Amino acid sequence: MRRVVVTGLGAITPLGVGVRRTWTRLINNECGIVSVADLEPQARWKELTSTVSGLVPSGDGEGRWRASDWVNANEQRRMSKFTQYAIAASDMALRDSGWEPKSAEQQEATGVCLGSGIGNLDEIYETSLVHHQDGYKKVSPLFVPKILINMAAGHVAMKYGFQGPNHTATTACTTGAHSIGDAARFITMGDADVMVAGGSESCIHPLTFAGFGRARSLSTAYNDNPTASCRPFDADRNGFVVSEGAAVVVLEELEHAKARGAHIYAEIKGYGCSGDAHHMTAPREDGHGAYLAMKKALKSAGIKPSQVDYINAHATATHVGDVAETSAIKRIMLGEEGHQKESDVTVSSTKGAVGHLLGAAGAIEALFCILAIHEGVVPATLNLQKPDVGAAFNFVPNEAQEKTVGVAVSNSFGFGGTNSSLDPRVHDDNTPSASHPALPRPFTPNLPIEHTLTMSMACETCRTQARTVLRAAMRAGASRAAAPTTRNFLPPAAVVTRRHFSNTSSRSLLKGIGKSMAEPYRVLGATEQLFKASAKAADYHITEKERKDDQVQLAEDGEEIGHSLNPDSPWHHSTSLNNLKESSHANFHSL
Repeated sequence: MRRVVVTGLGAITPLGVGVRRTWTRLINNECGIVSVADLEPQARWKELTSTVSGLVPSGDGEGRWRASDWVNANEQRRMSKFTQYAIAASDMALRDSGWEPKSAEQQEATGVCLGSGIGNLDEIYETSLVHHQDGYKKVSPLFVPKILINMAAGHVAMKYGFQGPNHTATTACTTGAHSIGDAARFITMGDADVMVAGGSESCIHPLTFAGFGRARSLSTAYNDNPTASCRPFDADRNGFVVSEGAAVVVLEELEHAKARGAHIYAEIKGYGCSGDAHHMTAPREDGHGAYLAMKKALKSAGIKPSQVDYINAHATATHVGDVAETSAIKRIMLGEEGHQKESDVTVSSTKGAVGHLLGAAGAIEALFCILAIHEGVVPATLNLQKPDVGAAFNFVPNEAQEKTVGVAVSNSFGFGGTNSSLDPRVHDDNTPSASHPALPRPFTPNLPIEHTLTMSMACETCRTQARTVLRAAMRAGASRAAAPTTRNFLPPAAVVTRRHFSNTSSRSLLKGIGKSMAEPYRVLGATEQLFKASAKAADYHITEKERKDDQVQLAEDGEEIGHSLNPDSPWHHSTSLNNLKESSHANFHSL
């Protein structure tokens, strides 16, 4: 059977734009939930029972959303915001994977599976008002294309010329998980070699909050303290928090990925689906539907419950939902083939940090599981003070934990009784083919520092040793600058910029690596080949088409960034930097 691996990641969340910023803030136990009470129209927002939300931060500055960074003015006019988010997250993931299909055969073997739970509610609302007041001629010809949920997948395919399966799931809050699982099956069945998969959502509108509010689903008790509003598994929880964002992964057939020397984050090993057949909005109290989804996913993966190291729970902080899911987890994870005691089961809900991204929730939580596997860190369940869901699991309360994760489970459940479970696992066989050796992994701007410095190392022992050194060095640097109030695995995103570290952290980092790494490795975990290649001047060019389409990237000083013509210079080609001919310190300061 064809195996499916993850080779690229992209994310836009309430914690920021980019995987690196999101993950760094997540494992530093930060929250992206804010008040929306002062949004316009204030009369509509202030009458709502819930006025907290996970908004994607926007405006100027690193890690903030600016549509013009990703789509031009004409595209903005034609695309809903959830589609713009999908375009941006897909672009990040494709750049991260290094997959750029050129031939017709490659384009036909690359597909897209992107969904949304609600889509463009703003457009439906505003057009309904216009049509009611002014009639037929005031309805935009773009109205229907802007509200169709499959247009996110369509626009991604059109932008890159992908002619493989073009598919959209829209299964409420299970959408993102179904999209990734379905995409993996397209690859397994031979319908595609590469799939761009995930979910996107942007429905921050008073009508959304009114609808969920009338259904008594939303958090209402913490409007004056937004970061405390989403409380999975906690006795004081009283509903979920509506959020927006997008998450996309590039899935690839294993041999295809190895043949081109792609970096592999993890393998998608299992996928299970089920239906509650019970109620429109509430799960069965015993969590039977969730249990079936997890059972099917583990069966398809050939994994025993005892092998599961981490579960990212759907847990939205509703009274019924959290208890039902806990019952399902207890039922499948304990027993003859499971763990011996409840405390051996590690479960967390990242919704305390980002809220509920609805149609994108399953995708971002699968991405968090993949990074937990890759980075050896389990994100926390924020705001968990008094667990009351009937289990003594390790709920990772309030602070992220270092943990080796070989197998993870990502749960997603939605209105209508739809359930899905994904099982990513560590990929042990990352040996490239003889004809296509793996390229040393370059620095990726969207990913955490620690992740970037260790991911080029083929040896898991080396990666583990490097992570330990890096965390110790960065914590030491941070503690000298200011005493932290919480434990930090990585420095805050505001400190770790693209161009430099603090001098203290840099020196500690270099000193530690020099003492701990095997001989073939140098600064940034690079091989000798990469070290030498990065010291050469690159021969860059910029095409006329790039100039015409205004696609030329600029450095911070305004200098144009071109593309390397030298196939023997993987560092230059992958990072698209225009000058890395100085010493290893030049490479270090380009971060």
